[in-house]
Amino acid sequence: RHFFRTQLGGRSSHAASYQLRTIRLLLYGYLVEPELFTPDDDGQQDFTTLTYTLDQPGYAGSVTIYDAQGRLTRRLVRNETLPTTGFWQWNGLTDQGQKAAIGYYILLVELFRASSGEKREYRKTVVVGTRF
Repeated sequence: RHFFRTQLGGRSSHAASYQLRTIRLLLYGYLVEPELFTPDDDGQQDFTTLTYTLDQPGYAGSVTIYDAQGRLTRRLVRNETLPTTGFWQWNGLTDQGQKAAIGYYILLVELFRASSGEKREYRKTVVVGTRF
Protein backbone atom coordinates (compact mmCIF):
# COMPACT_ATOMS: atom_id res chain seq x y z
CA ARG A 1 0.00 0.00 0.00
CA HIS A 2 2.80 2.41 0.84
CA PHE A 3 4.41 1.77 -2.55
CA PHE A 4 1.27 2.77 -4.47
CA ARG A 5 0.65 5.78 -2.29
CA THR A 6 4.23 6.95 -2.85
CA GLN A 7 4.16 6.32 -6.60
CA LEU A 8 0.83 8.08 -6.98
CA GLY A 9 1.89 11.20 -5.17
CA GLY A 10 0.31 10.43 -1.79
CA ARG A 11 -3.25 10.74 -3.11
CA SER A 12 -6.20 9.34 -1.24
CA SER A 13 -7.05 5.68 -1.75
CA HIS A 14 -10.08 6.64 -3.91
CA ALA A 15 -7.98 8.85 -6.19
CA ALA A 16 -5.22 6.24 -6.31
CA SER A 17 -7.73 3.52 -7.17
CA TYR A 18 -9.15 5.66 -10.00
CA GLN A 19 -5.65 6.35 -11.33
CA LEU A 20 -4.72 2.65 -11.25
CA ARG A 21 -7.90 1.78 -13.19
CA THR A 22 -7.04 4.45 -15.75
CA ILE A 23 -3.49 3.11 -16.11
CA ARG A 24 -4.78 -0.45 -16.62
CA LEU A 25 -7.27 0.77 -19.24
CA LEU A 26 -4.53 2.60 -21.13
CA LEU A 27 -2.08 -0.32 -20.92
CA TYR A 28 -4.44 -3.12 -21.93
CA GLY A 29 -7.14 -1.28 -23.86
CA TYR A 30 -9.93 -2.70 -21.73
CA LEU A 31 -11.00 -3.03 -18.11
CA VAL A 32 -13.65 -5.23 -16.50
CA GLU A 33 -15.12 -4.11 -13.17
CA PRO A 34 -16.13 -5.64 -10.91
CA GLU A 35 -14.67 -9.04 -11.76
CA LEU A 36 -17.03 -10.59 -9.18
CA PHE A 37 -20.62 -9.39 -9.35
CA THR A 38 -23.90 -10.46 -7.79
CA PRO A 39 -26.86 -9.86 -10.15
CA ASP A 40 -29.54 -10.09 -7.47
CA ASP A 41 -31.19 -6.67 -7.97
CA ASP A 42 -30.09 -5.36 -4.57
CA GLY A 43 -28.52 -2.27 -6.13
CA GLN A 44 -24.95 -3.35 -5.32
CA GLN A 45 -22.69 -4.85 -7.99
CA ASP A 46 -25.66 -6.11 -10.02
CA PHE A 47 -23.68 -6.02 -13.28
CA THR A 48 -20.14 -6.02 -14.58
CA THR A 49 -18.88 -3.32 -16.93
CA LEU A 50 -16.34 -3.83 -19.70
CA THR A 51 -14.78 -0.45 -20.58
CA TYR A 52 -12.57 -0.15 -23.65
CA THR A 53 -10.33 2.30 -25.47
CA LEU A 54 -9.25 1.69 -29.08
CA ASP A 55 -6.11 3.15 -30.62
CA GLN A 56 -7.96 4.29 -33.76
CA PRO A 57 -11.45 4.33 -35.28
CA GLY A 58 -12.78 1.77 -37.74
CA TYR A 59 -13.22 -1.31 -35.58
CA ALA A 60 -16.21 -3.61 -35.41
CA GLY A 61 -16.58 -5.73 -32.32
CA SER A 62 -18.36 -8.63 -30.70
CA VAL A 63 -18.56 -9.64 -27.05
CA THR A 64 -19.56 -13.21 -26.30
CA ILE A 65 -19.87 -14.75 -22.85
CA TYR A 66 -19.17 -18.44 -22.20
CA ASP A 67 -19.53 -20.47 -19.02
CA ALA A 68 -16.58 -22.37 -17.50
CA GLN A 69 -17.40 -25.42 -19.66
CA GLY A 70 -17.21 -23.34 -22.85
CA ARG A 71 -20.95 -23.22 -23.48
CA LEU A 72 -22.42 -20.07 -25.00
CA THR A 73 -24.19 -18.04 -22.33
CA ARG A 74 -24.79 -14.64 -23.93
CA ARG A 75 -24.01 -12.76 -27.12
CA LEU A 76 -23.71 -9.31 -25.63
CA VAL A 77 -22.57 -7.48 -28.78
CA ARG A 78 -22.58 -8.73 -32.37
CA ASN A 79 -20.39 -7.09 -35.00
CA GLU A 80 -21.16 -3.52 -33.94
CA THR A 81 -19.22 -0.56 -35.30
CA LEU A 82 -17.40 0.84 -32.30
CA PRO A 83 -16.46 4.35 -31.22
CA THR A 84 -12.89 4.69 -29.96
CA THR A 85 -14.06 4.60 -26.34
CA GLY A 86 -17.08 2.96 -24.79
CA PHE A 87 -18.41 0.31 -22.49
CA TRP A 88 -20.79 -2.62 -22.25
CA GLN A 89 -22.56 -4.02 -19.22
CA TRP A 90 -23.61 -7.58 -18.49
CA ASN A 91 -26.39 -8.02 -15.94
CA GLY A 92 -25.91 -11.77 -15.56
CA LEU A 93 -28.73 -12.78 -17.89
CA THR A 94 -28.38 -15.47 -20.57
CA ASP A 95 -29.58 -15.11 -24.17
CA GLN A 96 -32.80 -16.80 -23.00
CA GLY A 97 -33.40 -14.12 -20.34
CA GLN A 98 -32.59 -16.46 -17.44
CA LYS A 99 -30.20 -15.61 -14.61
CA ALA A 100 -26.81 -17.19 -15.26
CA ALA A 101 -25.74 -19.82 -12.73
CA ILE A 102 -23.21 -18.93 -10.06
CA GLY A 103 -19.72 -19.56 -11.39
CA TYR A 104 -16.90 -18.47 -13.67
CA TYR A 105 -17.53 -16.95 -17.09
CA ILE A 106 -15.25 -15.93 -19.94
CA LEU A 107 -15.87 -12.65 -21.74
CA LEU A 108 -14.50 -13.00 -25.26
CA VAL A 109 -13.96 -9.66 -27.02
CA GLU A 110 -13.31 -9.87 -30.76
CA LEU A 111 -12.28 -6.80 -32.73
CA PHE A 112 -11.95 -6.53 -36.50
CA ARG A 113 -10.71 -3.60 -38.58
CA ALA A 114 -11.97 -3.99 -42.15
CA SER A 115 -9.59 -1.45 -43.70
CA SER A 116 -6.49 -3.38 -42.62
CA GLY A 117 -7.87 -6.85 -41.93
CA GLU A 118 -6.50 -6.62 -38.38
CA LYS A 119 -8.09 -8.95 -35.83
CA ARG A 120 -7.73 -8.83 -32.05
CA GLU A 121 -9.08 -11.11 -29.34
CA TYR A 122 -9.19 -10.55 -25.60
CA ARG A 123 -10.44 -12.88 -22.88
CA LYS A 124 -11.34 -11.94 -19.35
CA THR A 125 -12.75 -14.06 -16.54
CA VAL A 126 -15.61 -12.79 -14.40
CA VAL A 127 -17.49 -14.46 -11.58
CA VAL A 128 -21.24 -14.46 -11.06
CA GLY A 129 -21.71 -14.76 -7.33
CA THR A 130 -24.41 -14.51 -4.71
CA ARG A 131 -24.84 -12.99 -1.28
CA PHE A 132 -25.71 -15.22 1.65
